[in-house]
Amino acid sequence: MIRRIFWISVNTVIELYRDRAVTGFLFVGLLLIFAGQVVADLSVVERKKMYIDVGMGAIFLVGIFITLLGGSNVVDREVRERQVLCTLSKPVPRSAWLVGKTFGFLFTVGAVIAIMTTFLFVYVRFRVGFWMPVLFLGGFLIFLEMLVLSSYTILFSTITSQYLALFLSLMVLVIGHMVDDLKLYWASASFVVRAAARVLFFVMPDLESFLASPVVMSYIKVPPNLLISITLYSVAYLAACITIATLVMNRKEIA
Repeated sequence: MIRRIFWISVNTVIELYRDRAVTGFLFVGLLLIFAGQVVADLSVVERKKMYIDVGMGAIFLVGIFITLLGGSNVVDREVRERQVLCTLSKPVPRSAWLVGKTFGFLFTVGAVIAIMTTFLFVYVRFRVGFWMPVLFLGGFLIFLEMLVLSSYTILFSTITSQYLALFLSLMVLVIGHMVDDLKLYWASASFVVRAAARVLFFVMPDLESFLASPVVMSYIKVPPNLLISITLYSVAYLAACITIATLVMNRKEIA
């Protein structure tokens, strides 16, 4: 089983990197990091802050685009075009196929974020004159947020069409960054509003916990135990979504 998951993951990574969209987004992200020089020249704010804010923003945006566009398509395309039948015709369970596709996709997203973070790390060194290893912590937090978002995206792609999965994942991203604001509606006069606000508050992930720029700029300290908690929090969402997606796939009519 593990060997099958591994080779499905490897094949998924190869397919994604053959797709020009992934390499294109990576190239655009590197250009955006370079654009930090232009923004720094036009800004009255400290130059180091501008390099980091623009760089972290570029990594975040590229991660979002790859996660939403790639995640909504990585499973749906093979099911829609019946390519998955070639894999499932062999002694490969649907659960192994889905887990392999998920791990391969997450590895691709992580590799893109790692490449961009390393590039930003070297770029900031030559611009400000010293190394900032904390940038890798920021990149790791962005990856954890993409991991949570990917979990929902892949789950939605097993339930509905690619474009609806894309829309629902975008809603998760928006609501996840506003989840604390839902408490404002707990005292609403409408029972429906109160109930909906409470359900969304406890179901939606708190994506504000993964903000990278304040951590990198040392506005927020992240103790090791908190970092471990955030990591386990992300893995728990991944496990829950993949479990539900597996149940859906096992009942899905493909042929």
